Amino acid sequence: MSGQAPLTKTYSVIIPGAAANADFVATICAAEFAGTLTEAFYIADTAITGANTESRTLNILNQGTDGATGDAVTMATTAFVSGTNAAQYHRTDLALSSTAANLDVEVGDVLTVQSLHVGTTGLADPGGTVFVTLSRA
Repeated sequence: MSGQAPLTKTYSVIIPGAAANADFVATICAAEFAGTLTEAFYIADTAITGANTESRTLNILNQGTDGATGDAVTMATTAFVSGTNAAQYHRTDLALSSTAANLDVEVGDVLTVQSLHVGTTGLADPGGTVFVTLSRA
């Protein structure tokens, strides 16, 4: 057996439901190797139907090795606005950052998911599971 990290690894975290006017943040992982985020997706426990004025956004953030939110980099995101929905128990891909450097991770980088309400009330988050896949550099 080689002592080298796997070529890819998928991490997941279960996020609880959040009320329409509430936000939620959860740690997904600390990267075990230097590499690149190659996919991120969400499987909702119940359908979420996007709306323009009151919506919800999911973000995957790289908070660096210290886990600080002040210098966090957005790696992937999806806004549940009109026409962007998540069906119950179906995969909903998050859009990866178009800035290649934002997808890079170093050993020990802390990745988190944010479920943020947008607007005065926002949409409720039904909860579900968030997955991210890292590929070794």
